[in-house]
Amino acid sequence: PGFAVARKALWIFGKLLYHLVFPYLCVDLTLSEQIEHLSTAVHLCLVLYKLGGKNFIPTGLYIDLMIVIKNIIFCVAKAKVDNPSSEFWIVLLGTDRLETLFGILCTMVGNDSNLDLLQLIYCLAGTTEIANIFAKYPHW
Repeated sequence: PGFAVARKALWIFGKLLYHLVFPYLCVDLTLSEQIEHLSTAVHLCLVLYKLGGKNFIPTGLYIDLMIVIKNIIFCVAKAKVDNPSSEFWIVLLGTDRLETLFGILCTMVGNDSNLDLLQLIYCLAGTTEIANIFAKYPHW
């Protein structure tokens, strides 16, 4: 019984990850099919979070997933209203440079979340250097 429950939980979680990642990996899907997969992922995530709460995934990650998929759907809708015959690729929707810089900064700072101004200046200078290195050598 315990094995069957664990297997079912892993199967459901696998379905969530499949619907979340597949639209980005399969280049043969239509935009409508990509949105269907992402919609399925959102609904699965909603149910799993409702059942498990923070034991399923952290609240911040849950909110981020919901916001990312909501933004994708809004961007598709805006693009199709603006130019219905245009093509749209969800893989090109990415974070902006400031978010990338902030991500590098958070990685550098680690557990020290209370920076003073001097530490922030030094870290931001370092993140700029790291961002420049990544831009010069994207294969890293």
